Amino acid sequence: MDKGNWGLFAIFAAVLWSVALIALPGLLLVLAAAGKRLAGLQSRTLDLLRSSTGALVPMGLMVWVAFVVPMLMVNVTFVTQSFSDPFGWGWDFFGVASTPWHQLWPCSIPFIQVACILVGVAYSLRNAWRIWLDHAPSPDRALRGVLPLALLLLGISGGLVWFFSN
Repeated sequence: MDKGNWGLFAIFAAVLWSVALIALPGLLLVLAAAGKRLAGLQSRTLDLLRSSTGALVPMGLMVWVAFVVPMLMVNVTFVTQSFSDPFGWGWDFFGVASTPWHQLWPCSIPFIQVACILVGVAYSLRNAWRIWLDHAPSPDRALRGVLPLALLLLGISGGLVWFFSN
């Protein structure tokens, strides 16, 4: 990398880390404060923020799975060939070492990705609901409190469904 590209790389890294460490947690803090206000709770906003982050885990995991699905489907032939000839010494344990390369169900990849996103958002919404139900004295106040986070999760999942299915 020449010296001119290092400056661009540094700017890109600074923007990326700023978003990851400042903007996203700030957005989540604003959503927790909005949920607290809508639900009329007396809890500390930081406690609500810390609790609410558990709702992001299923979505994050399933987004990662959706991202990996195309690589798995494209390379599945190589995986089976590697099991049949693990060291590349000409062995053929399962009779598939010389099979030609092919993708596994290439037309189904966007459907699998969208299904992963939908499962992730469903579990994230379920977790968010349970978290806010623990903090709120009644289900209707919990529903008002979870609404900002739920809208964010639905918006992100809608964008990801559009991205993967487009």
